[in-house]
Amino acid sequence: MDLTSLLLGTGTLAGIELASYIATSLTRNKFQWMITSGRDKCPKIDPQEIKAKYFGEKGGFDTELGWVRKPNTSGKDRIFCELKEGEWGYRESTWNINSRGARRNPGYEHLDDKVLSLYGDSFTFARQVNDNETWENVLSQGANINALNFGVGNYGLDQALLRLEREFPKNPTKVVVIGTVADTICRVLSVWKQFYEYGNIWAFKPRFELDKQGQLKQIKNPIDSPEKFTELPRYMGEIRNHDFFARFKFDKDLMRFPYSLSIARNPKKNLRMIYNVLVHQTLAEIFSQKAREAEPADWNAARDMRKGYLELTAEIYQNKDAVRLMHALIGKFSEQGKRLGFHPVFAFLPQKNEVKYNQGKDPFYMPFFREASERIDTIDVTTPLLQSGDIDSLYNEKTDYGAHYSPKGNKLVGKVIHQELKGRKLI
Repeated sequence: MDLTSLLLGTGTLAGIELASYIATSLTRNKFQWMITSGRDKCPKIDPQEIKAKYFGEKGGFDTELGWVRKPNTSGKDRIFCELKEGEWGYRESTWNINSRGARRNPGYEHLDDKVLSLYGDSFTFARQVNDNETWENVLSQGANINALNFGVGNYGLDQALLRLEREFPKNPTKVVVIGTVADTICRVLSVWKQFYEYGNIWAFKPRFELDKQGQLKQIKNPIDSPEKFTELPRYMGEIRNHDFFARFKFDKDLMRFPYSLSIARNPKKNLRMIYNVLVHQTLAEIFSQKAREAEPADWNAARDMRKGYLELTAEIYQNKDAVRLMHALIGKFSEQGKRLGFHPVFAFLPQKNEVKYNQGKDPFYMPFFREASERIDTIDVTTPLLQSGDIDSLYNEKTDYGAHYSPKGNKLVGKVIHQELKGRKLI
């Protein structure tokens, strides 16, 4: 090879690498789900920003649970959705937490609160609707009780169990329902949300693991003080050791030098993401008023990302160790009921894409659910959702993702859970 050919080849490779770096960096600037080594592997957390938003009496930080809704706090959700046929816009809703740490339950807070309490994630909390539109409010109306809602956004089954352990002695009830999305099987394998939900850099949590005898052992929240947030490198080894997704997902997706090879590791996924963010999304923002107003859920890159997460969740339900852990956590819930004196009930509250995944076939999480039903009382919410005839109207977004239940969806879920509990003479 002569010098000219060598220089030409070297220049071509350098140009490809430079173009890959620029494309990756520009995509990362606009889309948090493309992760890069310099920004995302061990990000620096601004102590002033996190202090203002996360710590303190009104903040969400919790040393044990990772995060929680604090008593006497409130907030708003804002979602871009179809307000009525053909008319799109932003719908705002408000949530309020009472002095006990439960969500307000307007119209029923004077009634018996010793019958039913509920723990779980944002689908139990009932995000994106007002306090008087939650499925717990619908259930309270039907049963003439005050159902206590201790749901917290993004919780896994593990965190729900730990919160139950904390709150139940102060708020005892005859029955406890834990409701989660099917994706909880991924959440219970996680310690740092960043390794699974790219961009969620503040969320550290406890988890449980199984020892050699198959017994649960608790791994405490590794970042349990404000100071540790600014000292992440000291704790990163421990965090990675206990987080399933550090190596299974995050390391595989991380873009690093040489960036051209990083793209080539999964060219279809990475090139499609770059195209959707830098070309398709940019053109849509320039030429479409709707796209300028819409949430990222309406963009192709986010749609691809959520499809990937859904496929990953379905894959994890084929992982025997993950399923064993889930069954052990269900067993812990049953044991808590015997020890604390309540009747435990478990329910999946599926997201729209979980319900519609392989529609017409058995949902990917149902084999686990049916097996769990042999050990503990369960409530099947999936079947009524599928039988409703109009799944889109039960969720706030008409996208594949669907976000959370709409007011109509909450009415259906509240009626289903009320009927199931009443039929079993639990309320």
